[in-house]
Amino acid sequence: EVKDQLKIFNTGTYFTSSEGRIDSNIIWHAGNDGPESGLDADLLDGKHSTDFATSTHDHNSTYLGINSTAVDSDKLDGYDGIYYLIWDHFTNTPTTLSGYGITDAALKSDLDSHTSATISVHGIANTSDLALKSGSINQFADITSSGTDIDDAVLKRHIQNTDVGTSSMTFYIGLNGPKIKNNSGTIEVRNNIDSDYANLIVNNLIVKGTTTTTTSETVLFDDNILILNNNYSGSSPTINSGIEVERGSLTNASLIWDESNDLWKAGLVNSEKTIVLEDNTITLTGGVSGSGVFNSVGNVSISVQVLDDSHNHIISNIDGLLASLDSKSDITHNHDSNYLGITATAVNSDKLNNYEGTYYLDWSNFTNTPTTLSGYGITDATSITAFNEMVQRFENLEAIVETIGGILI
Repeated sequence: EVKDQLKIFNTGTYFTSSEGRIDSNIIWHAGNDGPESGLDADLLDGKHSTDFATSTHDHNSTYLGINSTAVDSDKLDGYDGIYYLIWDHFTNTPTTLSGYGITDAALKSDLDSHTSATISVHGIANTSDLALKSGSINQFADITSSGTDIDDAVLKRHIQNTDVGTSSMTFYIGLNGPKIKNNSGTIEVRNNIDSDYANLIVNNLIVKGTTTTTTSETVLFDDNILILNNNYSGSSPTINSGIEVERGSLTNASLIWDESNDLWKAGLVNSEKTIVLEDNTITLTGGVSGSGVFNSVGNVSISVQVLDDSHNHIISNIDGLLASLDSKSDITHNHDSNYLGITATAVNSDKLNNYEGTYYLDWSNFTNTPTTLSGYGITDATSITAFNEMVQRFENLEAIVETIGGILI
C-alpha cells in the first residue's frame, strides 16, 4: 500500500485515487467517458451524429420534386410565367400617385376642393377665389359680402407708379419674409414675426452721421487694409489716429500714430510709449562706445568697446571675486610632499610619492578591499550560504530515505 500515487519509476505510467495513465495516455473507464471527454468511440469518422441528416429529410423547397415531370421544369414555385403577369396576383401595390412615382398628374383632392369652392357665382361660400378686375363691380352686390365692402376694395386697388408710401408702421416683403419697421423714426429690418432683427445683405454701404455702433461679437473684413481718418485731405494732419481697447473700469489701452512726432506709440491711454521701428538706432555713451541699428525683425546687435581707464573698481565691488581669490594659493607655496623637489638627487627619482615600489606590493597597504566573492569578480566558487543550504538538503534527503526503508516511490 502506498500513499497518494503508485508510479513505475522514471515513466509516465502511474495510478492515483482519481485517474490512471499508461505512458501518459488516459485510461478510460465508466467514470470519464461520454460527451466532450475526448473519447471518440461514439463518433463516425470523427463526426458526431448531429453532423448527419435524418432519413426523413427532403429538398422540396430547393430542387424539383422526385415525382415531378419534365413539363414542370420551366415553372417557378409551380406556376407558369403568365401567372406573374396578372395584376390581381400582385401584393402590397401602392394606392397613391406618389407611391408609383407619378409626377405629371394632378391630385383628385386638389380638383375637388377647387370645384366645390367655385360651383356658382351666386351663393358662393368662399369668396377668396373671386378676383375683382374692374370698377363696374357693383354687379356682384348680391354676394355674401356687402356692396360697400366691395366698393372699398376697389378704391384700394394698386395702380403702378402712383404709390407715395404707407401709413402702416410695418411693411412685409413676401408671404413669410421679413418686414420693414418704423421704430420711432428709425428704420428696422425685422423677421416675419417681429421677434428679432433680420439679416441684411447690400453691395456698397455708406453710413452718414457721426456714430456707427456695431453690437456683434465677431467682425470680419476681407479687406487687408483699414483706412482711419479717411475724411482728411490736407497735408498737415494734427489729429492722432489708432485703435483703442475698452477695459471696463481700468484705463483703456491704445495703439496710435502720433502726428506731432510722426511715430507709432502703444500702451495705456495718455501714457503710450514709442514703438521701436526698423532703422532706429541705439548709441552707448559714458565709459564705453558702440551703436546698433534695429533690423526688419526688431533685433539689434551692438559691438561694445570699453574705453581705457574708464572703469576702476576695488575687489569687494566685483561680485564673487574676493571669494574666488581666497581659494587661491600665494606665490610662495610648493609641492615638495607630492613631487620630486627641484633640488632632489637622482637616488630619489625612482620613488612614487616618496615610497619605494615594494610599498605598493604590500597587501596591508591596500584600502577599501572587497569582502565577498562578487566583489573580486570570482564566478567559479559558491558562497558559504549556498553551500550550507545544499548540505541541509542532503541531510533532509537522507532522513527521507531512511524513513521509507530505501524504497523509491
